[in-house]
Amino acid sequence: MAARRAKKQFCIHGHDTFKCGRDKSNGTCKDCGKVRNANKPKNPKVKQQFCKRGHDTFLPGGRNKWGNCQKCKDDYNAKLRKGRPPKQFCKYGHDTFVCGRTKNHYCNDCATLRHKAYVEKHKKRMQKYEREYKVKHKARIKKQKRKWREDNKEVIKIWTKNYYLEHEEKIKQQRIQRDKENSKELLRRTRVYRKNHPEKVKLWELRHHKKRGLRLPQWGQDGMDEFYKNMPKDMSEDHIIPLCGKKVSGLHVRWNLQYMPLWDNQKKSNKVNLIIVSEDYGKLLEKLGLK
Repeated sequence: MAARRAKKQFCIHGHDTFKCGRDKSNGTCKDCGKVRNANKPKNPKVKQQFCKRGHDTFLPGGRNKWGNCQKCKDDYNAKLRKGRPPKQFCKYGHDTFVCGRTKNHYCNDCATLRHKAYVEKHKKRMQKYEREYKVKHKARIKKQKRKWREDNKEVIKIWTKNYYLEHEEKIKQQRIQRDKENSKELLRRTRVYRKNHPEKVKLWELRHHKKRGLRLPQWGQDGMDEFYKNMPKDMSEDHIIPLCGKKVSGLHVRWNLQYMPLWDNQKKSNKVNLIIVSEDYGKLLEKLGLK
């Protein structure tokens, strides 16, 4: 049996290998290895701008997380999928011919469900992120909303109309309640507006008096003085059929007048319910013996 070779205590550079030890793989002195690594020039691999096929990897999304060209990877995947017919159903049974696929060729419905599950799992985290994002990009969000409203005026108009038709009674009740709560403030604003825009008010009054003159017949004036004398202080005169209505205009005669609170009269403006008015006029004509 061959005699076992004894290890030398000192290496060729004079290091005591009984203290620093030797490398198990090749038996070299560990101190010598440290010196070699320390003196080795540091020259990390510099990423090239263009890959072998000429794609610019300095553009956003140029390289993936492994440092490879993303465009080359996409081309390779597209080449693999080229000869394959697209699958109609995903592994969870969704019809991808209906719901479609994402840019990475995943089922849209599956992607939506995954996103919802992630949001539900990290609800607090997502809410915190959304609050921070809104504060940080407030001007940007405002600009985007304004642009969307300008580009989708017809969509907003249709949506508003449909919403009003579905919730008509609710909206009317809300308006009545709001007007009652803020009646004094609205009257104050009206007075301020009339004071600040005397020219518009004067023009409106001239137009109103001119039309009123056309609606003032010589007959039907009996009882006018008593009507105005007996008017309560918190009431105002109201024409049942407005003198300047959009669809129909009434006359300034006694049977077309009634008492109404000032605020309700202003709110009514020149609107009228033709069905109710026709029934009232039918009763009036029966009373006068004209029907």
